[in-house]
Amino acid sequence: MRSKLLILLTIICSDSVAEDSPLVSLELQLLTSPLSFEFQINSTGAVDSDIKGRFHYCEDKLTIDVDGELFAEPVRLKMRANRERLSLNDTSVPMPDHLHEAIIIGFVRMGLLHNIIRLSGNLIPDHGEGGVRDWVQIPVVGQNSDLVFFDIFVSKTKAAHAELTVDEQGLPKFRSQTMYFGGDEMLVTENYALMTLSCQS
Repeated sequence: MRSKLLILLTIICSDSVAEDSPLVSLELQLLTSPLSFEFQINSTGAVDSDIKGRFHYCEDKLTIDVDGELFAEPVRLKMRANRERLSLNDTSVPMPDHLHEAIIIGFVRMGLLHNIIRLSGNLIPDHGEGGVRDWVQIPVVGQNSDLVFFDIFVSKTKAAHAELTVDEQGLPKFRSQTMYFGGDEMLVTENYALMTLSCQS
């Protein structure tokens, strides 16, 4: 029974994430470290997807590679970034001022699929020019052992519910998420493997 579970609930109204939330320390850790991992994503409903890939960030250089099916079509996507330029598939664009923050905050709070969908249209990660913390908010966070659960608010409207399983270091392992689109829903699972806070490629 839930009453017998060890649950931490932290609620505040003035910030985008509860200040005592385990997600705060996770975001800080990922924003200030190199990061490499592999991922497998599946979704059904509003968007059907079955994709896999690799994420690598080290010394201001970012690479994301994606392969699989998205919108029932085969895709092979890539993002490359350095201090000056951002490449989205075969399109080169100026570097957004807050690219790294947009990707990491987006990953922790929303998962990877949203920005992968944007990448498929040669669009920069959402709010890469700034403001991602105000745009996607998680004011209430619960935790039971290695499971972190929370509702996601986008532009102050409830947009999803997520459950994030973390490993013994507090790093993401698995995300299960239900996205709400009016009367429609999208079910998303994201598996993360070989996650390391190093420049190992």
